[in-house]
Amino acid sequence: MIKNIFSAIEKYNKYHSPEATAKFVKYGKNFIVIGFSGPFSMNHCTSDWFDDFKIELEKKRLKVNIVSLKEKDGFHLVKFDFKKEV
Repeated sequence: MIKNIFSAIEKYNKYHSPEATAKFVKYGKNFIVIGFSGPFSMNHCTSDWFDDFKIELEKKRLKVNIVSLKEKDGFHLVKFDFKKEV
């Protein structure tokens, strides 16, 4: 599973960076936390950037829900809970 997460980060950054860059922060049994940075945060629809990462995870057969979002040290920290593999 962790290999798929890093692959999704790489793919996301390939197409979204430098406007939005994803960075691995934390991994737990049922969740991951990804930090997002970049000028995208100046836009009104920041959640679209996180939904795009969710889509990358789904392409890797990982189904997740966005369960929390907070800002810290210039990052948007997004917690994704795993539902189950699809």
